Amino acid sequence: RERIMRDLHDDVGARLLSLIHGTHNAHVREEATDLLQTLRTSVIPLHYRETTSLTDAANKWRGELEQRTARAGVDLQWQDTTPAAIRLNARQYVNLTRILRELLTNAITHAAPGTVWITINASTGLTITFAHDGNFSDPDQWAWGRGRHNLAIRAEEIKGELHFQTRGNPAERLEAVLMVSL
Repeated sequence: RERIMRDLHDDVGARLLSLIHGTHNAHVREEATDLLQTLRTSVIPLHYRETTSLTDAANKWRGELEQRTARAGVDLQWQDTTPAAIRLNARQYVNLTRILRELLTNAITHAAPGTVWITINASTGLTITFAHDGNFSDPDQWAWGRGRHNLAIRAEEIKGELHFQTRGNPAERLEAVLMVSL
């Protein structure tokens, strides 16, 4: 495990940096930068067993999701109450990051939303609500695909629970609500 993390950091990270600095193609540079950020999010916290303040994590998530929604032409509405005193361990930080990425990817790819709302509340435990106004069906009718299964596993790994619901009458938003005990 340590060797794999070291190899990813040293080999893949170095090659991505070379690609970023060696290309004049803006799309390639942007993709390589995104991949390098994914690598850093995945490997570095696990390798060093770092903790991250919830405030710092939320700021990183917001920055990344703002870039991705802007590129997709989607409005992002962000609200959080994240006390700096709350710390996330490496596994919590990595899994929460990947859950948010997957939820946004699914929304942009399958639902074509106009707006995405993200609310982070840490008053009692941690609750992250990810909502969008795109195309969706009743979550109770969904089949369990690989993506939904991965989301559930990531939530379970950090002692969290993820469920989907609709909001409004008629249903105006699809919400994914993640609750984690801290």
